[in-house]
Amino acid sequence: MNAEIFIRRLKELAPSVEDFKNYNVSENYIKDHISRYDCKPRYNTYFNIITSDEILQLLQAYDCSKVGIGNLSFVNEVIEAEDYYQIGNVELDILVLNKITLEIEVRDHDSLDYVIWPCASKSDLFLEALLACAVFLRSLLSNPLLEQDKDYMLDVVNLCSEKVGGEKYLDFYKMLLGYFD
Repeated sequence: MNAEIFIRRLKELAPSVEDFKNYNVSENYIKDHISRYDCKPRYNTYFNIITSDEILQLLQAYDCSKVGIGNLSFVNEVIEAEDYYQIGNVELDILVLNKITLEIEVRDHDSLDYVIWPCASKSDLFLEALLACAVFLRSLLSNPLLEQDKDYMLDVVNLCSEKVGGEKYLDFYKMLLGYFD
């Protein structure tokens, strides 16, 4: 999946103010939540990293720092290290694109050499799986009972892990979607 398709489809998933009518939340919370589905284009930007990698292109051309998919967020600007690019965070841990394998990984914030979760074999597949996660998480707003449907949740987890390369990535999507068996 390329960056433009990801951005367009994510924006299409954004809830409306009306979707929160059954929830006792503030207008600021609603506005904040809706903004999590929108990447703003960057104008007059200089591309520090010349690449064909979809996530690096996405994060250099768009500000996705407000996007949140579960507990995953993107950085405002890509941070280059010796063997990876930091592209986001999963809670306190860092989401990276490994320069050598081109895999997406979550690394421990205290021990950056330690990979907590491998996430995807390639960036474009990761964007596709993230979109599937966003669809699932968005559906919980309309139907909170889906969170209790462990079979449905496991189907989404399996779908995501298959999209990105197989069973090796399963635990990341279980964590991201809150599937605990």
